[in-house]
Amino acid sequence: MVIIPVRTETDVFKARRAGREMAREMGFHSRDYSSIEIAISELATNIIRHASEGTIRLETIEDGLEIIIQDKGSGIEDVDAVLRETKKSNKGLGVGLRGVQRLMDQFEIHSEKGVGLTITVRKWKQKPPGLIRPKLNPHVPRGGLLKYGVVSTPYYGLEFNGDAYVVMEFDNTALIALIDGLGHGEAAYLPAQKAAEYVRKNHKSDFNAILRGCHKELRGPRGVVMGLVALDLKKSKFVCAGIGNIMIRVIGRQPFRFISNAGILGHNICITPHVTEFPYSRGDTLILNTDGISKRFEPEQLDIAELAPQEIAEIAVREYGKDSDDATIVVAREL
Repeated sequence: MVIIPVRTETDVFKARRAGREMAREMGFHSRDYSSIEIAISELATNIIRHASEGTIRLETIEDGLEIIIQDKGSGIEDVDAVLRETKKSNKGLGVGLRGVQRLMDQFEIHSEKGVGLTITVRKWKQKPPGLIRPKLNPHVPRGGLLKYGVVSTPYYGLEFNGDAYVVMEFDNTALIALIDGLGHGEAAYLPAQKAAEYVRKNHKSDFNAILRGCHKELRGPRGVVMGLVALDLKKSKFVCAGIGNIMIRVIGRQPFRFISNAGILGHNICITPHVTEFPYSRGDTLILNTDGISKRFEPEQLDIAELAPQEIAEIAVREYGKDSDDATIVVAREL
C-alpha cells in the first residue's frame, strides 16, 4: 500500500508515477497504464482544486488495483449532477469525474457537505463476472428453432446503448440482425432502435430490400451499420448480408467469416449490397458481434461445442469487451 499526501502539482506527478509502477508490477496490460494514470491525475488534481489538501491511497487487491482519495473540503452537494457534467476539467488531464468513471471498472463516491469527499475506484486485470451487465430479458425466442446467447452493454457509464439487435423465427427460419449506431449514447441509440423496428416490420423481405429500406428511413445526421443473417433450416443454408463492420462468423464443420459491404446506412451504401449463401450443418455456432468486442476475440480458440451460447457471449464481453464502446454479441445454435 502507498499513501501520498497531495498538496501540490508535484504530488500529483508522484501519485501518477506510483500508480503506473504498481500496475506494471502487478502485470496489468500496457493499455491499462494510461487509464490508471489519467484517473489518478484527475482525482489528485481535484484535491488541489477543491480542498487544498488530502491523500491518495494506492493498494493492491485481489487481481486488481484500488485507488482511494480523501479530502477535507466542502464536499459535493449534488453528486449525480457532477457525474452528469460533460464539461471537462481545465487541469489534470481533462476527463472529469465522469471520465474517471468510464476509465475504471468500479467507481464509488461518498460526499458529506462540510466534511469532505471520498472516492474509491478499482481497475481489474480481468473483470469479475459480476461487472458484466448482460441484458436481463433479451428479446429472443424461447423454446423455438435455436438456442440464443446475448450480451449487450452500453459505453461504460452511459445509460443509452447505441447497439440494437433483432432475433425472430418464422417459416422454419431464424433471422438475426445486429445494429451499431454511429457514436454513443442517446444520439446512437435512437437510429439503432429505428433500424431495429424497421427490420421487425419487414422481416420477411429480402435482405437487399431491408438494407435499402433502412437506408431511406435513416437519412439524417446519424446512421448505423448492420449485419443480417437468416438460417433456413429446411434448406440447410445461411443467408448473409450487411453494411459496415458487424462481424459475422460460423464455427463448425465448414467455418466461415462473412465480409460485409462498406458503407453506413443513412449516409452511403453501394447500389446493390451483396447477399451470400453458405451451407449449414447441425451443430454450427453462429456469432455476430459489434466492434465493441475486440478483434482479439477468436471464438475458434474456445471449446465451442462444450459451451452454451450464453456462456460464449459472456466470455466475449467479459474478456474482450471495450469499456469505451457499446458492445453487443449474439450467439445462436440449433437446439
